[in-house]
Amino acid sequence: IEQLCGQLTAEDVIVPESSGGAGEITYQAFRLKQGQKMKNAAGLGSMGFGLPYTVGACLANGGRRTVLINGVPEAIVATVISVAVCKALKAYMNKRASADA
Repeated sequence: IEQLCGQLTAEDVIVPESSGGAGEITYQAFRLKQGQKMKNAAGLGSMGFGLPYTVGACLANGGRRTVLINGVPEAIVATVISVAVCKALKAYMNKRASADA
Protein backbone atom coordinates (compact mmCIF):
# COMPACT_ATOMS: atom_id res chain seq x y z
CA ILE A 1 0.00 0.00 0.00
CA GLU A 2 2.85 2.38 0.80
CA GLN A 3 4.41 1.93 -2.64
CA LEU A 4 1.04 2.37 -4.33
CA CYS A 5 0.39 5.60 -2.41
CA GLY A 6 3.66 7.01 -3.71
CA GLN A 7 2.72 6.32 -7.33
CA LEU A 8 -0.77 7.78 -7.30
CA THR A 9 -1.56 11.42 -7.94
CA ALA A 10 -3.88 13.78 -6.10
CA GLU A 11 -6.37 13.44 -8.97
CA ASP A 12 -6.79 9.67 -8.65
CA VAL A 13 -9.93 7.97 -7.35
CA ILE A 14 -9.24 4.90 -5.19
CA VAL A 15 -11.69 1.98 -4.98
CA PRO A 16 -10.65 -0.66 -2.42
CA GLU A 17 -13.41 -3.22 -2.93
CA SER A 18 -14.54 -6.76 -3.77
CA SER A 19 -13.02 -8.25 -0.65
CA GLY A 20 -13.26 -7.36 3.01
CA GLY A 21 -9.49 -7.65 3.44
CA ALA A 22 -8.68 -5.38 0.50
CA GLY A 23 -10.89 -2.67 1.94
CA GLU A 24 -9.90 -3.05 5.58
CA ILE A 25 -6.15 -3.05 4.96
CA THR A 26 -6.38 -0.18 2.48
CA TYR A 27 -8.46 1.99 4.81
CA GLN A 28 -5.98 1.42 7.64
CA ALA A 29 -2.74 1.96 5.71
CA PHE A 30 -3.57 4.29 2.80
CA ARG A 31 -2.32 7.86 2.96
CA LEU A 32 -4.67 10.05 0.93
CA LYS A 33 -3.25 13.09 -0.81
CA GLN A 34 -5.19 16.32 -0.82
CA GLY A 35 -7.70 16.11 -3.68
CA GLN A 36 -7.72 12.31 -3.87
CA LYS A 37 -11.00 10.49 -3.46
CA MET A 38 -11.52 7.08 -1.91
CA LYS A 39 -14.85 5.39 -2.53
CA ASN A 40 -16.47 3.10 0.01
CA ALA A 41 -19.35 0.70 -0.48
CA ALA A 42 -20.44 0.22 3.11
CA GLY A 43 -22.36 -2.98 2.39
CA LEU A 44 -19.56 -4.55 0.33
CA GLY A 45 -20.53 -6.45 -2.76
CA SER A 46 -20.37 -9.98 -4.04
CA MET A 47 -17.35 -11.40 -5.86
CA GLY A 48 -16.66 -9.36 -8.98
CA PHE A 49 -18.33 -6.27 -7.57
CA GLY A 50 -15.18 -4.14 -7.80
CA LEU A 51 -15.08 -3.91 -11.59
CA PRO A 52 -18.51 -2.33 -12.18
CA TYR A 53 -18.10 -0.24 -9.04
CA THR A 54 -14.80 1.13 -10.38
CA VAL A 55 -16.30 1.95 -13.78
CA GLY A 56 -19.18 3.77 -12.05
CA ALA A 57 -16.75 5.69 -9.82
CA CYS A 58 -14.76 6.71 -12.91
CA LEU A 59 -17.89 8.00 -14.65
CA ALA A 60 -19.14 9.76 -11.53
CA ASN A 61 -15.83 11.59 -11.25
CA GLY A 62 -15.63 12.88 -14.81
CA GLY A 63 -13.29 10.19 -16.14
CA ARG A 64 -10.56 10.72 -13.54
CA ARG A 65 -8.08 7.85 -13.33
CA THR A 66 -9.70 5.29 -11.06
CA VAL A 67 -7.69 2.56 -9.34
CA LEU A 68 -9.27 -0.65 -8.06
CA ILE A 69 -7.53 -2.33 -5.12
CA ASN A 70 -8.74 -5.90 -4.99
CA GLY A 71 -7.74 -8.69 -2.61
CA VAL A 72 -8.33 -11.53 -5.07
CA PRO A 73 -5.40 -12.39 -7.41
CA GLU A 74 -7.79 -13.35 -10.22
CA ALA A 75 -9.05 -9.76 -10.19
CA ILE A 76 -5.84 -8.43 -11.77
CA VAL A 77 -7.35 -9.07 -15.21
CA ALA A 78 -10.56 -7.33 -14.15
CA THR A 79 -8.53 -4.36 -12.93
CA VAL A 80 -6.69 -4.04 -16.25
CA ILE A 81 -10.01 -4.25 -18.11
CA SER A 82 -11.45 -1.62 -15.77
CA VAL A 83 -8.62 0.80 -16.52
CA ALA A 84 -9.09 0.26 -20.27
CA VAL A 85 -12.84 0.80 -19.99
CA CYS A 86 -12.34 4.01 -18.00
CA LYS A 87 -9.89 5.34 -20.60
CA ALA A 88 -12.38 4.57 -23.37
CA LEU A 89 -15.19 6.24 -21.45
CA LYS A 90 -13.05 9.31 -20.81
CA ALA A 91 -12.24 9.57 -24.54
CA TYR A 92 -15.95 9.23 -25.36
CA MET A 93 -16.90 11.88 -22.79
CA ASN A 94 -14.28 14.29 -24.16
CA LYS A 95 -15.47 13.73 -27.73
CA ARG A 96 -19.08 14.28 -26.69
CA ALA A 97 -18.19 17.46 -24.79
CA SER A 98 -16.39 18.79 -27.87
CA ALA A 99 -19.40 18.04 -30.06
CA ASP A 100 -21.74 19.80 -27.60
CA ALA A 101 -19.58 22.93 -27.48
